[in-house]
Amino acid sequence: VPFSAGGATDLMARSLQPIFKELLDVNIVVEDVAGGGSVTGITQAMTSKNDGYTLGLVTSSYIALAAQGQVPIMPEMFTNITSLSEDPLCVVVKSAKNGGKYSSIQDLLDDAIARPGEVIISQAGNNNANQACIGVLCEEAGIQFNNIPYDGASRVLTEIIGGHIEAGCMKPADCLSQVQSGEVEIVAFFTRDRAELYPDVPTFAELGYDIFKYGDIAMISYLAAPNGVSEDVRAKLAEMFQTVLSSEQWQAVAKERSFVSAPINGEELDTYIQSIYDGLSVAAQKIFQ
Repeated sequence: VPFSAGGATDLMARSLQPIFKELLDVNIVVEDVAGGGSVTGITQAMTSKNDGYTLGLVTSSYIALAAQGQVPIMPEMFTNITSLSEDPLCVVVKSAKNGGKYSSIQDLLDDAIARPGEVIISQAGNNNANQACIGVLCEEAGIQFNNIPYDGASRVLTEIIGGHIEAGCMKPADCLSQVQSGEVEIVAFFTRDRAELYPDVPTFAELGYDIFKYGDIAMISYLAAPNGVSEDVRAKLAEMFQTVLSSEQWQAVAKERSFVSAPINGEELDTYIQSIYDGLSVAAQKIFQ
């Protein structure tokens, strides 16, 4: 896991351990190797022995860095095993019940039209899938936000609740407790279909904005092995993870933490990852500064 222990990605990986043991009697060892925005851990994993016993948990953060030419090992040099999770990105504002000034996504967009460059929208970090989605939305809606990155989604939420910024782009898992408490509200999703857990919240696609015109910009995680892993080993690993990720136990974890886990592998996974890479490559040229 290319992030620090205790973070959302680490906790997700560790949630696999008891399910693998229960269903397959297989022990998984989770090693956290943080640094370089996931580059250190992924590099270590992908330069390990290609016997199928070492896997890297790759996220959109790494794909975004690769799309900008900032990593030593490109995604096409991996042997992709299976998708693990996908977090639908959403726009969050201070709840109108909590003193916020927006009751819908249209209210936010109308304010941005009326005050070009003044309405602040933020995300954790920069030059990532979150910022790419914001940039494409600005192009599609003909608006200009003042985009300010912060170090972590928790800081973005603090600024929204405090009334210092108007909106944030993040995962539902980042703001679950604040949504439940009524402090903030999700007003739109950067997805093609409505989120199962938030069926009343519209998507930008249904509102007429082509968020995916450059490619499948998405917040995903997937498991990859070093190049050279045999097809038999790749197939066996995919089969094992398919069993675990499709289980009631794992799907309960996904529902509790507000992410989607619909595992894909093989050529379908390779194609999807390439599409995300393509989308972020265009974003790097047109949107990222």
